[in-house]
Amino acid sequence: MLLAVTGNDPTNLVACQVAKQRFGVGRVLARINDPRNEEIFQKLHVDITVSATSAIMAQIEQGLPTHPLILLMKLKATGLEIVEVRIPEGSRVVGQPLNRISLPYQSMIALIVGEHGEAQVPSAETILYAGDEVVAPPRIASAHSLQRGVWVHHRGRRPLGGLPLGSGVGAVDGTP
Repeated sequence: MLLAVTGNDPTNLVACQVAKQRFGVGRVLARINDPRNEEIFQKLHVDITVSATSAIMAQIEQGLPTHPLILLMKLKATGLEIVEVRIPEGSRVVGQPLNRISLPYQSMIALIVGEHGEAQVPSAETILYAGDEVVAPPRIASAHSLQRGVWVHHRGRRPLGGLPLGSGVGAVDGTP
């Protein structure tokens, strides 16, 4: 494994490319100083990228009470993101068990943090409350669907129930 962590994006990118192509290094990680360069690192097969700027922005966004969706991390190799969504007052999901809520295709709820900081791995019967922070790893294309209001009552889509305890709660309902 190679870790390229200089303060210069071109240097980090070249180091990763040389390591992979010339020396056959299996995995490479690069620090990205300018988040606008992340796409080129991905296209050139850098396995893991770490952006201090993006991490700092996520921390700032977490402190903003009006931002409903916070990107915590991208898992590039899997096409997933780890996002946090705060359940707002008046949401249609407040007071609902997870087995009555539809999620985007191939999404699940992995963790719920209550307003007093208590974390729990949800079951199908777990009830959502206003102020809960839901941590979910949706597909990158589905992340903003959580924000746009997929928090609706079950209406003809496959509910979340019937999943084993401790495995998170999710729905693979066949609809993109």
